[in-house]
Amino acid sequence: MNSVKSKKNGMFKHLLVIPVVFLVLALSGCTDFMGGGSGASGNGVTIRNFRSDLQEVNCNQQVNVQLQLQNMGDYDAQVATQMYMIEPMKWGNPLQNPPNPFTLKAVTDRSIEPAIQTISWQLRPNCEMLDVPKGRNMDFSPQIRIYHTYQGDVKRAITFVSEDELRVLSSQGQSLAMGEQMTSSGPLSITINTVPFAQTFNTYADVQIPVSIKIRNNGPGKVPGDISNNYPVAVTVTAPTGTGFVSCTPDLNFMSYGYSNIPLMNIPTPVFTGGGFGDTRTGYVSLFTDSSGQNADITCYLRVTDVQQIIRQERYINAKISYIYYMDTSPVSYTHLTLPTKRIV
Repeated sequence: MNSVKSKKNGMFKHLLVIPVVFLVLALSGCTDFMGGGSGASGNGVTIRNFRSDLQEVNCNQQVNVQLQLQNMGDYDAQVATQMYMIEPMKWGNPLQNPPNPFTLKAVTDRSIEPAIQTISWQLRPNCEMLDVPKGRNMDFSPQIRIYHTYQGDVKRAITFVSEDELRVLSSQGQSLAMGEQMTSSGPLSITINTVPFAQTFNTYADVQIPVSIKIRNNGPGKVPGDISNNYPVAVTVTAPTGTGFVSCTPDLNFMSYGYSNIPLMNIPTPVFTGGGFGDTRTGYVSLFTDSSGQNADITCYLRVTDVQQIIRQERYINAKISYIYYMDTSPVSYTHLTLPTKRIV
């Protein structure tokens, strides 16, 4: 601002005033800025690097800031980023390369290292617009917020046995083990707990099989809240063939969710798991926050609808989730410099 005033003052129109101002970035090198760890394999999109190409930046000098991301999970991610700083237009309206949104591919072959995507911004601080005092530096602490879509799925085996088969097993001192569970990797984990087997009675329609579905945030970030302070996750739960849902609590629903602050992204819609399964419940659940973070619990009850399709067979209960997730880089640290103002006549 002082340099602007000097230009307007006729007494100094023949003087060239050069404010020697530095913005010092402690960003050079390959330091990781992942909060809560370095981003272990299996947590979906991870931050590998966040750095600048310069340690000292003069007024109106270009500086390049780079962010490196890697998808270590099982699903492709649509990614969008936002840079937080002091009035971007005063820093040259930095453009992002690649622009939002872009796709970060997953590699399900664990013998292949997923590719690293580099996102860059070119900044050119305008000290007059920023009102930087002559001979002094200004704090500059950019921080990147990374939004991405992601999915997760799980299936749990359950064995259906008749009364006679169960009686024989019991007389032999045998029991059925809990069915296997297969789940994908991502920032939100999803698990299914149920009984190891379901006994089918002659009046099988009266038997209700409890199914507990747990969603847990194990990643470094959060599911963003929408304009109504919900934290929506799209959920699809599919019953084995020959069974149907009695109820699910909370009820999955198709409430209208929307975001007002996420660039170029919409909440994913529930997706039918497919594959010739049975009855399906589809909708949204809102995560709640407790001492262990963002979670959701869904309890469903199944009822046998056709015993001939399930007796003496192992069937699978399936669940799938899709959601938006975000995480932040750590802010940049700076060293304050005070330098003398040089005046050339």
